[in-house]
Amino acid sequence: MISLKGGVGKTTLSAGLVSSLRLKGGRALAIDLDPQNALQYHLGVEHSVSGFGSSSMAGLNWSERWQCAFNDALLLPYGILSEDERSSLIKDMTEDRHWLARQLDSMNLDENDVVVIDTATGNNLALMQALDVADEVLVVTTADASSFIALDQIDGVLGESDARPAYSRCSYVVNQFDASREFSRDMLQVLKRRLGEQLMAVISLDHTLGEALAYGRNPFSTVEPSPACEDVLNLAKQLKARFEAPPVQGIEG
Repeated sequence: MISLKGGVGKTTLSAGLVSSLRLKGGRALAIDLDPQNALQYHLGVEHSVSGFGSSSMAGLNWSERWQCAFNDALLLPYGILSEDERSSLIKDMTEDRHWLARQLDSMNLDENDVVVIDTATGNNLALMQALDVADEVLVVTTADASSFIALDQIDGVLGESDARPAYSRCSYVVNQFDASREFSRDMLQVLKRRLGEQLMAVISLDHTLGEALAYGRNPFSTVEPSPACEDVLNLAKQLKARFEAPPVQGIEG
């Protein structure tokens, strides 16, 4: 999950996907690579738990530190790091281009496990680490002029020859879409022309997800999901279909 512009609801969408995307016989897991450490709030995880960058994690396999989250998902938080811990983490990511890949390899993940990685906003070390392992890259954007302008920068990052595996796919999600505003509707049409088939989903703007965060509730546990929740569930179904489809011509799920 990536975005080069803040305020697009990337972390909220990440939480929604890990809460609703699971393959048969597999687990749904989330890794928070964002120093804001916000994903735990969206997933109902205790706020004081240690993250993967904490010195208390030294020598431990990541599989030993997953935290239980909404809908039986699992989360590995970023955690609240000291300056020394953050410097050490940055050093590891800088010196080892495949640092995240090695962490994931050590966890013996099953082929049906889905790992949602929430990255920090912008072009940074965490983003490059995530792109290095991604089967599917979801770019989260909004229907406004500044997000449209940022698309060229995103294309530049994703187009770097060694940024991501050759088999990975890239799709776009327009989040927080306000259908009541004419400008938003016009911008959506512009984005559709710009992105074509890469535009995978449009997520409606409503206040259910934000209110659930404030009250510590799971927005996907209600009998009647909100419009935004319905949109996220539909996006999860599309991703599930992709992951379950057999790979063709070098494209893997």
